[in-house]
Amino acid sequence: MKASSNSTAQKLLAISGSLALIVFLVLGFAFHAWPIAWVAFLVPGMIRTWMAVEAPEKQHGYGIGADDESKPYPYSDDPGAAPPAPRQ
Repeated sequence: MKASSNSTAQKLLAISGSLALIVFLVLGFAFHAWPIAWVAFLVPGMIRTWMAVEAPEKQHGYGIGADDESKPYPYSDDPGAAPPAPRQ
């Protein structure tokens, strides 16, 4: 994915919640389509899923990465540190 399309997708994701609300209200009030208008709220999730599929190497996290390299655990200076033990 190119950087420009990635930034476009991020901008679209940033405004998608507001756009979903506007579409929901317009469909509901103008066309009395309340039973189907709620589908507009699924769009932000679909955009986030699309972004995750297009750029999996940009995911943040810890554990084992896509290149089989260990990623550091949060709040740790050592990249190979184990996660903290669970409380008993």
